[in-house]
Amino acid sequence: MAKIPNFIHNTDIGQNFLIDYSIVDFILRRAKLTAADKVLEIGPGDGILTEGLLSTDCSGICTVELDTRLKHTIEMLAIKDS
Repeated sequence: MAKIPNFIHNTDIGQNFLIDYSIVDFILRRAKLTAADKVLEIGPGDGILTEGLLSTDCSGICTVELDTRLKHTIEMLAIKDS
């Protein structure tokens, strides 16, 4: 993962990471989020999709991440967005 050097994913909890921005763009286009939408993101990882969601009109994003090693990365996105 580019954002977290030397990070080794945990296969015991099924970790896989989205790394292709074109896939993020595809997901966001298909979602057609509006201000009436709130998003629950399970496993935000290093936040590549979360960053994309922050650029939409959705009214809120809630993330749930089991891996505490990723907590700081997601918190930094929240601070950046505030």
